[in-house]
This record gives sequence, structure tokens and C-alpha cells, in this order.
Amino acid sequence: MATSTPTPRSRAIGLLIIAAITVGVAVGAYRHAHSRIFKSYSVGFSTPGTRVWVSGAYLDGKIGVLGGSLLGKWGEMSKENILFGKPMPHEIYVNWEEAETKRRYEATVQLSPGLPERARELPGYTFVRTHEKRPGGIYLIIGFAPKGAVTVWLSNAPSAAFRKGRVLDVVGKAEGRLTDKVAPFYPPPQSQG
Repeated sequence: MATSTPTPRSRAIGLLIIAAITVGVAVGAYRHAHSRIFKSYSVGFSTPGTRVWVSGAYLDGKIGVLGGSLLGKWGEMSKENILFGKPMPHEIYVNWEEAETKRRYEATVQLSPGLPERARELPGYTFVRTHEKRPGGIYLIIGFAPKGAVTVWLSNAPSAAFRKGRVLDVVGKAEGRLTDKVAPFYPPPQSQG
């Protein structure tokens, strides 16, 4: 059986095909690593021991998350909403009422531009009771302080309870403005003021 020797032209074509496949794989890996889409992450709320009623919370004006009545601890998540296959938001719109003052606020919080990359790099933590190392999750925690201040944190755990190595980084802040508007849960509002 005779074997044929590849011509310079067929070698060049073969090398171009291999190069194209390599570049395609590299671009795909880069896009995945820098994508805003996540397998899952959680969004929840926090208060510094004051009761609030969250009537509307929307990620990028499209994805509504449940709020309702909240009373919690600052920086600790309550009312966890787990989102699957959703993008990490650029902004979060919230509409809430402080129970004690009966003042209603709304705010749009712009989030840090590098948020998806920071979320992918969150470390694990150690469960204190068992000294077990656990992988961290991805948590966006929206905190409502008195007089309309809003803080959004990125964390690797919903709370610091029994955890060593919890991350709690501020990724957005805003001052709410007084409003009479009560935002519906669904559909998201067309104009966020």
C-alpha cells in the first residue's frame, strides 16, 4: 500500500484548522469565565434590626425577587431567593417601606462593574463546629438601613454564624428617595425613576 506524503499546502490547511479550533476553544473558555450567566446564586435581604416591607425588588428591571416583611441582622441574609441560570445584574431596583416611620422609599443601586468576576473568585469557608472546609456559595445581600440607605454586599455565605472565612464585600450603595409608589412584584416596573 502506497502512502502519500502531505503537500505543503495540505500541511498549512491542517495547521490552520488546528489553530482555528484552538482559538475557538480559548475564546469560548474566556467568554464562559467572563459571562454574566451563573449556574445559580442567591439574592436576599438584610436590616439592622428594624422592620421593613419590601414590595418590589428587580434585577436589571427584569427579574423580580420576593421580599415581604423583614426583620433581621445587618449583613445577614433573610428571605433567600435562589436564581438558576440567570445573569449577574448590573443594577438592582428596590421599593420598600420602613414599618416604624411608615416612609416608603425606592432606589436603584448600580453594582460594581467587575461583579461577575469577583463572584466567581469567592473562596470557601470553614464551618466552626466541625472544622469542615466548605465551598462558598454566591450571595447578593440587599441591606435596608434607616432613612432610605441601601447597601448591597457580595458574600460567600448567607451569614457569619458558625463560619470562619466569610466574605462580605460592598458592591453597591444608594440613597433611597421618598415615594408614594408601591412597586408590584410582577411585572417589573417599566420606569424605575
